[in-house]
Amino acid sequence: FCPLRLGSAVAGYMVMGHSKGFFSDNIYGDFGGHLDRALDRYQGNMKMARLNDKLSEMMEKDSLTSVKNRIAYDNYMNKMEQAISEGKEPKVAILMGDINNLKTINDSLGHDAGDLYIKNCCKLMCDTFKHSPIFRTGGDEFVIVISNEDFAVRDEHLREMRKKMEEIAASECPILSKVSVATGMADFEEAESLASYIRIGSLSLQLTELQSNVV
Repeated sequence: FCPLRLGSAVAGYMVMGHSKGFFSDNIYGDFGGHLDRALDRYQGNMKMARLNDKLSEMMEKDSLTSVKNRIAYDNYMNKMEQAISEGKEPKVAILMGDINNLKTINDSLGHDAGDLYIKNCCKLMCDTFKHSPIFRTGGDEFVIVISNEDFAVRDEHLREMRKKMEEIAASECPILSKVSVATGMADFEEAESLASYIRIGSLSLQLTELQSNVV
């Protein structure tokens, strides 16, 4: 009878009886030693796997906003492209966001203020689309892959976010809290391929920016 350990923790026990037909004590001891070493290697492999997962997570996280970055976006789109090639049409919409007034804030208040403004704009998007992955794909550019619970109410969420920005713009809050994001959204059903899907989102964003400029 002996405990099986993973580091300082007991993972289980090994028990063998002593009678004819069973292993002798020396074979039992050798077997236990081999099993202990195998568990040690298993623990080392598990630690390495957790470390690799952590590094992958860090590589795909935007350091300023903590949402996913461009690397994560490219990986996500590659997986979506693969799913489409296999005949699986994802039930998603893509929303593209371009932060307004960032250059003005950077020039007048400095880049630290601009970073805070980016984080405030990002928070508005995260608070609106709570169940969808959000990617920062450029300095002032974001992409939201609207999915899960958000997909069915995507139009309502987008209207709510735009209304919130209008209310903030009309308020007396500090300039860094006056978040403003130009947005454009496209459903996957409107596109024949992923490439045209992205173009529709880009065109929608351009139209939104044009309307905003007219206003």
